Amino acid sequence: MPKLTSQIHQLEIPFEPDADHAWKPCHIFNGSTSDNWVLSCHVSALRQGKSPHPPHRHPEEEILLVLAGEIDLILPDRPFFQDEKRYRLKRGRFVYYPAGYAHTLEAMSEDPANYIMLKWSSYPTRKTPHMQFGIFTTIEDSSEVNIDTGNGFRTHLMFEERTAYLRKLHCHTSILAPHSGYSTHIDHYDVVIIILEGEVVTLGEKLRPNGVIYYAAGEPHGMKNPGETTARYLVFEFHGIHAGFGDRCRIWIRSLLTRLSDPKDLIKGLVRFVKRLRS
Repeated sequence: MPKLTSQIHQLEIPFEPDADHAWKPCHIFNGSTSDNWVLSCHVSALRQGKSPHPPHRHPEEEILLVLAGEIDLILPDRPFFQDEKRYRLKRGRFVYYPAGYAHTLEAMSEDPANYIMLKWSSYPTRKTPHMQFGIFTTIEDSSEVNIDTGNGFRTHLMFEERTAYLRKLHCHTSILAPHSGYSTHIDHYDVVIIILEGEVVTLGEKLRPNGVIYYAAGEPHGMKNPGETTARYLVFEFHGIHAGFGDRCRIWIRSLLTRLSDPKDLIKGLVRFVKRLRS
């Protein structure tokens, strides 16, 4: 498959299915990463009362985030002692499906439901336990989180666990104060970001709510908030299992060299480098 590189996509939400179809998927990206695993992303529109497919299982892991409207998750694998085999998801809620977990969904809102899906697979990890099925809600109101006045940037951890295909799947929400940002740096893992509120500038372009960002491991990137309101976004970090210590050291050294162009960040970069060597 083609190798993925850092990229951005501005989704125009809401959008409608075609006149003669109840479900309309739109592919955003699909390819392999530098760590030799496969990642894809698509957004869908689904009409009320319709499902994209019957309940099914597949070897890939998935994340589904509702962007507009409401859906019911249909979950045949939920334990028999639980009353409901459905769970309502509204805008801003998302779900993690482990590999092989039976599922489908049905649109419940009068307007078509819009949702984004991330799907990935690789060689299975040998260590256990693995992350289980879960439903999550992003922070509803960015004013509830106290922004660090030092740099205008603050994060809120949602989860960080091993999965069947990843050494670590990390998720957090971030808020970025107006006219704040962070300098160009390099990560040793792949990152997908979905803009929830406000606007940001990254990779030379501006993104609004429902913008999607993919940062490839080992490629430099930074972000700034050029607007007058707080920006809020959802971050997924994909830590693969194949990158060895030497590969990560090369990326960390490259990150330090990138920071040399901004002396103010050099000390911070050195501190991060030492911490990662110890991890």
